[in-house]
Amino acid sequence: MAQAPTPSMVYDVIEACAQPGCPLCRVSDRWAARFVAAILYEEVTDPYTRGRLKASFGFCRVHAWRATEVGTTLLGMSIIYRGLVAQIAGALADATAPDKKRWWQSVGGRTPGDAEAAPPGLAAQTECPACIYLRDMEATALVAITDAVPTNERLRAGLSQVNGGLCLPHLRSALVAARTPDAFAFLQESAKPKLAALQADLDEFIRKYDHRFNKEEWGDERDSWQRAIAWVVGGVTE
Repeated sequence: MAQAPTPSMVYDVIEACAQPGCPLCRVSDRWAARFVAAILYEEVTDPYTRGRLKASFGFCRVHAWRATEVGTTLLGMSIIYRGLVAQIAGALADATAPDKKRWWQSVGGRTPGDAEAAPPGLAAQTECPACIYLRDMEATALVAITDAVPTNERLRAGLSQVNGGLCLPHLRSALVAARTPDAFAFLQESAKPKLAALQADLDEFIRKYDHRFNKEEWGDERDSWQRAIAWVVGGVTE
């Protein structure tokens, strides 16, 4: 069920603006950690939760490894993945080689994906529950952010920082979520100086790789390539 936007979401983003990179990526990482921790600490034996995790094969790669960093979660992860290993072992034991001709016809002559090609029981049937939760939280937060942007000066200042602001995936979603022309215009304009500065840093990084200049000391451009990747694909960098 979708949550209603709350002021706390905006405050969380403003607070995250104090650190480099996309503040919503940083906040989302914390939301994911809390969600996974709640499952591992409180819901491991809940039948509904176990059913969801059984259908999704636990968490996706990103959130499974993120779970290993969330406090004392070894027992919860062991219980979840002990059940999954047993489930998969049973499916593997029952697997039979497919009739390739009928299999090819069933996918319409196209190259099948992993889930279609795998024997029954060896592929997840639903998406990672942490991914589903996070997508809903981010969509709600983007509505809260874009609604607040026209009048919240702290938020505007935070999102306008040259080494901060929304990454491309979140900026793209924010432009779609913006419900007023003022919000859209702010998001559009606030990104321009950051992209200009990033391009300048990348140019300087590339210049210093030239043999004529490679003895010069590195400056702010040293990590420009990392910042460029983080802006284009999203994610938290330290």
